[in-house]
Amino acid sequence: MLSIKAVIQIVNISKAIGKPASIKMLFSMLGDKDINKVVQHLTIAGLPISDWYIAEIDYPRAASTEHLQGILSSYVDNAQIHEFKRLSEATDAVINASQPQDLIVVCGSFHTIGEALAALAVDN
Repeated sequence: MLSIKAVIQIVNISKAIGKPASIKMLFSMLGDKDINKVVQHLTIAGLPISDWYIAEIDYPRAASTEHLQGILSSYVDNAQIHEFKRLSEATDAVINASQPQDLIVVCGSFHTIGEALAALAVDN
């Protein structure tokens, strides 16, 4: 689970690279984790998160896209949430929607990171 320390690291990375135009989150989690708390930490950290790209990860305990969207919509405007069937599609979409000065953060689960890396390997 994404901890307060991890959120602080994201803030520090954001500061170290210079203020990004925006942060785009590529996000998914396991359904038995405290998704609400993770999203709460991320949204109150003061990060310039402009968009959330979400999809269900390919793992038996994965949270559904609908569940992720339901939690996110309690914290951010629905227009900021982009839902996809597969994480590979969300990965492609976040890259295509980003500008060079944007920061893409992949988080929520090691499974999320693994699927995003796999999608990038296929594209290259």
